[in-house]
Order: sequence, then C-alpha cells, then structure tokens
Amino acid sequence: MALLLAGCTMPGAPDPTATPAPTSTQVPPTETPLPTPTLAPTATETPLPPTITPTATLVIPATPDMTNVYIYGTGHVGATTFNVTLVSVPPGPPENYMVFVNFVEYECVNLKGQSPWWLYCRGLTPPVGATVQVAVYLRPGTEWNPGSERILLWEGETTIPAFPKE
Repeated sequence: MALLLAGCTMPGAPDPTATPAPTSTQVPPTETPLPTPTLAPTATETPLPPTITPTATLVIPATPDMTNVYIYGTGHVGATTFNVTLVSVPPGPPENYMVFVNFVEYECVNLKGQSPWWLYCRGLTPPVGATVQVAVYLRPGTEWNPGSERILLWEGETTIPAFPKE
C-alpha cells in the first residue's frame, strides 16, 4: 500500500509570497506613571438629635363651667326692653361675657353681693310668642379670653311671653 501526495497549482497563478515575521519596536516611555492616591478612612458623622428650642406659649385660662346654667326668668320692661336672667353662671366680671338673644347682644350685670351666680341681661324685645335662642360667649380680649374670637359657652331657648295686661 502506498500513499501518494501530489500538489497542484493552477497555471498562471502568481507564486505565493511569504508573510513577513512580526517585529517588535520598543517605544521609550514619555511619562512615568504615578501611583493612584488611596483615600484614607474618615470618621462617619453621627447625626445629632434635633434641638428643642423653647418658645413662648400662650396660656389660656380654663373656660368657666357652664353645665348647670339655665334661664331663670324673662320679662318685659316697657314696650321695647326685655330682660333675661341666667342662673348658675360662674362668678366673674360680667364684661367677660357676651349674651345674645336671637343674635342681638344684650348688656349684662352681676349683682355681686346679692347673687354672684346670676347674670341679669337686658336688650331689645324680640317678637312676642317667638322661640328665641339665648347664647353665652366669652368676650374676646378679656382676662378669660385673651384671643380675638368669641368662645361659645352655653346655648338655650326660651319663648317670649306676651306683654302683661295692665
């Protein structure tokens, strides 16, 4: 057994050229590389708790207890004036209170020596037979209510009686 190897070339084909062997050219360094700086470890800041700054606080006195207030009586004084007497109103300067009958402000007095828990109020006569709302507020800008808004303390209703027969 014999093995035959034969090579063929095409007629007119150029002779193969040899590939040049790679050459190595040394390039002189232009700059010396510097080492990269390494960051030194730093302490981590711990956040401080918030600082509480004292501020001025408005202290409003407790509102008077009006749970036992009721309308003791009502009555006409002449043809245009009407009285409303409120009982169990905590004693104090009557100018601290504002009393409204059917949304009309009445003037009030307190007979300190005789009945300090009673508040006598007088104003314009509402229509006879009408059921009216009576409301007691703390007047703004007073020792009991230094703010600028009136504070509702008590509400009730009453019916305006007929004029007395003479």
